[in-house]
Amino acid sequence: MKITKEALRQVIKEELNETLIAMAGRINENSLPSAGGTTKLYHFSDAFPEGDGETVVLDPINFGKNTYSKRELAASAVPRTFFYVDLTEKEIFFEKTALYTAIVPTSNIYDLTRDPENVKKNVKEKNYGVLDMDQVLRDVSGWTQGEYGTEDQGKWIKSDGLADGMYYETPNFAVVVMFVPVAATFHGGGYP
Repeated sequence: MKITKEALRQVIKEELNETLIAMAGRINENSLPSAGGTTKLYHFSDAFPEGDGETVVLDPINFGKNTYSKRELAASAVPRTFFYVDLTEKEIFFEKTALYTAIVPTSNIYDLTRDPENVKKNVKEKNYGVLDMDQVLRDVSGWTQGEYGTEDQGKWIKSDGLADGMYYETPNFAVVVMFVPVAATFHGGGYP
């Protein structure tokens, strides 16, 4: 069977359309989920408390102290705690870790995918067209470091930012980073 150029173009066009539709669906399904004004977040940790249902406070000031966040620390030292919004999208290295859930007001999370305050655009304008994610995190969170020569030199100082957390998407999963301490409930090593 001989395939003509036109037939091949048509097959490619159809495949491309299906791919674009699937991608659009993924973007829509991953937009910041909210039920009744709150968003359920999932956090994984090496810390296993005594029993199910125990509540702990996940403090962003502890960011970078475990092996999972060291890579993110290299990109930006802004204090933050990572949460998934879709439990099925967790990364493989969290298979044998403790699962915590938190419920936070959706209004406290800045949606970077929609970027209503044009944070990304403003950061790019200041950085010659380069999107500096460290600056994006600082602008949204309100975290700054103490100035050189002061008693706060090098310390992280939290002031009011745009939001207590920020939602964004990677090619593989959607994530919320929280810039303030969050109470979370332990659910063992499996799904709640």
